[in-house]
Amino acid sequence: MFLKISKVWVILVLTMLHLQAIETLTFTSIKNAAFENFALSVMEKVYLSMDIKINLVPVPAKRSLKLANSGDGFDGELFRISGVEKIYTNLIPIKVPLHESNWMVYSQDKSIKVNGWKSLKPYKIGIRRGVVTTEKGTKGMKIEVVNSNEQLFKLLQRKRIDVAILSSGNGQKLLRKAAYSNIYQLETPVHKVNVYHYIHKKNIHIVPKVTQIMNNLKKEGIIAKIRKETYPSK
Repeated sequence: MFLKISKVWVILVLTMLHLQAIETLTFTSIKNAAFENFALSVMEKVYLSMDIKINLVPVPAKRSLKLANSGDGFDGELFRISGVEKIYTNLIPIKVPLHESNWMVYSQDKSIKVNGWKSLKPYKIGIRRGVVTTEKGTKGMKIEVVNSNEQLFKLLQRKRIDVAILSSGNGQKLLRKAAYSNIYQLETPVHKVNVYHYIHKKNIHIVPKVTQIMNNLKKEGIIAKIRKETYPSK
């Protein structure tokens, strides 16, 4: 009887020690981003295999980068386009693409032809604050900067801007709403860029392991499978 009780206690103690050993990392994310569910599903799988839990703090786009880069209570950013590390130098990209992001042009005027950033120069352009891709691509052009994707589509409806630029995922999410039936996604992407998971440099010791696991998930087709399950219509 004593032996059986001892075994039970050993199992309980080992279980408690294991739970205590599980580390928690906190990442920022762009609030209301259509891509969040997919990226979170992938990265939860990655970190769980390392006995690490992750917390997510969704905030406005620009603030998300600043908080992640500060490292003050944050361990990185869930996902961002490649290249942000040139500005936010404390962030390290995991060089296994989560996704290739297509940046699309939205307008009430279907006759507008898109052929790179320069083709949008004649128009008044709406972009979201803190989104590096559109800030960089429209530099020197006539722009209206707002805090949310919803605001961009409302500006289009009121004809206060000619075009708005959003990632395909975010744009399609809004187009599903009946209120925006008079807004169209123009055919050609204005820009394509890879999206990566970012880790703050204070956690540089886990970068090789995270990279290895993500590479394995990619080779096994698991990342593609999660994407398909998250966005079955795409």
